[in-house]
Amino acid sequence: MTLSEFLEARIAEDEAVANRYPDLNSGSDHWELLVDFDRDYSEPTAIAIEPARVLAECEAKRRIVALHPPRWAVVYRDSERLLAMAFDQESVKVEAASGPVYDPEVRVLALPYADHPDYDEEWAL
Repeated sequence: MTLSEFLEARIAEDEAVANRYPDLNSGSDHWELLVDFDRDYSEPTAIAIEPARVLAECEAKRRIVALHPPRWAVVYRDSERLLAMAFDQESVKVEAASGPVYDPEVRVLALPYADHPDYDEEWAL
């Protein structure tokens, strides 16, 4: 699972909780104290939220993720890289791709979900 996929799944979960209370999404300026269950549905958790704000935050998070797609880190052999630099060549032979690299902005979005079982410690800052 990529960090982008992980975040999209968590955002969808947050939206689902906010959408459980459609009567509170009227755009009023008040906050509601909701009692919901944590992810494993074992213990109730009280949280003060305004569902409309949560939905707006979900949309903002999706936009941040979309603005920062993962890049792929590529490992080159030093001799090939130096040779390419000497001849001003942009491409050199790839030895191995080491995996996606995520911008810090996207990695920060994952921090509130660090206790989730699908969270990968490599995403931590």
